[in-house]
Amino acid sequence: MDLFANTAAASYYVTVKSMKLSTPGSTDTKSYDIGGSFVASLDSGSSSNLLPPGLGAKVCADLKGTMSSAGSTCRVDCAVRQQTGGMTFELDGKSILVPYNNLINEELFQETSSCFLMISDNTVFVDPPTHILGGEFCLWLLFQEGT
Repeated sequence: MDLFANTAAASYYVTVKSMKLSTPGSTDTKSYDIGGSFVASLDSGSSSNLLPPGLGAKVCADLKGTMSSAGSTCRVDCAVRQQTGGMTFELDGKSILVPYNNLINEELFQETSSCFLMISDNTVFVDPPTHILGGEFCLWLLFQEGT
């Protein structure tokens, strides 16, 4: 089974069939309604994961984070980075787990740490809309696939 659809522009796309978040500090998981599936571009140069509208806000809320008014950034407790688990993406029969320490970026500004979820509701508005799975997802895809 070929996970990747290649286009003439050397872009790679995957079909995301489901997304599940493991609850920090627990064995519970939360599944998200993604409307059946969505297509996302793999972009190793992007630092964030741009998901269909509403998904980033739901993940932010489930991590007890605070979403910006523009819906583009979510601040979370830095302690979540140290928790086991993360977000599992199901792609055509493959499960890719991106751990919390890769889903959450810690930034230090004037000796104060802030942590941000690298998932947002932003979409590249073209026809059809483009969703992006960024660098950390690509890293874990390669790591788990062994290629």
